[in-house]
Amino acid sequence: MEFIEERVRKRRDNYFFTEETLKSLQGITFQDEPCKSFFSNRWFTAIIVDPQKAGTTQELIQKGLEKENIESRP
Repeated sequence: MEFIEERVRKRRDNYFFTEETLKSLQGITFQDEPCKSFFSNRWFTAIIVDPQKAGTTQELIQKGLEKENIESRP
């Protein structure tokens, strides 16, 4: 428990970096915290892919991440 704050901070930093990096992509939506008083540890980064707008599918994104040795889940 002595490292929990640091680990949560790093997870949140990773989330915000990823969101900032990918925010210009059409058809990719990130799951927001529901309100300002909610504090997610951001252990997982959840996105919704609209294949029509994104021009790709969740499955193809997942396969591309896998090729780069990045774990993801549907």
